Amino acid sequence: GFLATDALRSAGGRLAELTEETRAKLDDLLSASWSTLNPLVLTSSASPEMYKTALDILLKDKNTDAVLVMHVPTSSVDSLSIAEAVVKSAKRTKRNVLTSWLGIDDAVPSRELFAAKGIPTYFTPDKAVRAFLHMVEYRRNQNMLMEVPASLPEDFEVDSFTARSVVE
Repeated sequence: GFLATDALRSAGGRLAELTEETRAKLDDLLSASWSTLNPLVLTSSASPEMYKTALDILLKDKNTDAVLVMHVPTSSVDSLSIAEAVVKSAKRTKRNVLTSWLGIDDAVPSRELFAAKGIPTYFTPDKAVRAFLHMVEYRRNQNMLMEVPASLPEDFEVDSFTARSVVE
């Protein structure tokens, strides 16, 4: 999470400021065992339901444009089960959800699931951050393309008489 944060900041991005309501909900979920700051770091024994609930909370925060869900495989929790929980949440939102399942063999089934469900997945957190920043830049460029100057200057007045005389 901290590597992704560093990659985001070094590329000119910024983390969302979580609202008080979001923090309170995360406090209830995580029993106040988190830092109350972004990035949210779950324990290595976090259950699939905890991932899903935390993601649901973050996706409802008005300050979040996207959420990067990362997972490092452990022997205590099945990575694919966590991926399935993330898919459930991601499919119910229009917000951007990106994933980065670290590891080689253990992460393959989860990455395949994300790919099959149309959820962006990346081998490393910095690649996910770069992809998100490309989306931001693309959106900014699209908005700039939609900025069309006025077809006529505001102070332009039609001189019909002169125009008609030229045509005649």
